[in-house]
Amino acid sequence: MNKSVYIITTDAYSGKSLVSLGIMQMVMRNTANVGYFKPIVESNKQNDKHIDTMLTHFNLDIDYRDTFAFTRSEVVSLKNQGKIDEVYDAIIKKYKALEERYDFVLVDGTDLLGDNNMFDVSFNTSLAQSLNIPAIVVLKDSFSSEEELINHIQIQVNSIREQEVNVLAVFVNKAQNYTAETQQKLQEQFGEIHFTIIPREEMLEKPTLKEIAEALDAEFLYEGENINIVPSQTAVGGMHLPNYLKRLTDNCLAVLPADRSDLVAGTLVANLSTNFPRVAGMVLYGGFSPEVETRKIIEGTNVNIPIMLVKMEDTYETANAIGKK
Repeated sequence: MNKSVYIITTDAYSGKSLVSLGIMQMVMRNTANVGYFKPIVESNKQNDKHIDTMLTHFNLDIDYRDTFAFTRSEVVSLKNQGKIDEVYDAIIKKYKALEERYDFVLVDGTDLLGDNNMFDVSFNTSLAQSLNIPAIVVLKDSFSSEEELINHIQIQVNSIREQEVNVLAVFVNKAQNYTAETQQKLQEQFGEIHFTIIPREEMLEKPTLKEIAEALDAEFLYEGENINIVPSQTAVGGMHLPNYLKRLTDNCLAVLPADRSDLVAGTLVANLSTNFPRVAGMVLYGGFSPEVETRKIIEGTNVNIPIMLVKMEDTYETANAIGKK
């Protein structure tokens, strides 16, 4: 078994984080002493969320400060100064320290943030070569035909292999242009590489209530039963209660003005009724907290759904921000 593997993605929003979580889960079935390393993080102002998830979910015995070497801006600055070799040296030193301590180290490449990611892809590939560890490649299907998808996979895999990196496996995520023969065609060309095709699943791309709250910088007034639930859609309340109730659908997220106590109370009562769908949670906007009487109504019910408060002041801004997330 390899002592390490480097996860590389060549596409933005490829689902690399989910793949790395799955690989870590698989590795830990047979290896207890496992380390985690993400050479480049976005910022040091706050902890990297994916690193925190890895450390807490898998209860890894490793200090957060040992899981990364540089921020993205530090790497860019050193590169512009002609000091990229210092970046490689520091990363290799940190990785070697983990390699000596753990039986296996999962190395997670940088997250791609947009369309212009040539440096990130080249850097991760070069770093995997410098560390002399094999790679798992995560690709995304964003094409209109099987032929385009296969061409993309061929180009990216061959490009990585040309830099003398051993590719163990390729995950094709969010796949929608594949057929029963796609995997066979790829295996015939790259016999020694294992290919996994993950079909596109719309629900997996939707955010949880917790992720929506983080994106909106919202405060949970009440966390309710489950803030990790994925709402199916939004129901914006800006009209009279009867018309608003007609818009409710099962597992929707109610977006309401914080001063509309009638809509808040109506949502709570509807959740108790068998004649209406049950909502996933509420987002209250307006830039202020609900009135004391409204909070008493909320606290006095047994509905127990998550309710968050955002600083945004108007309906369009709030609904648009949730839609973008």
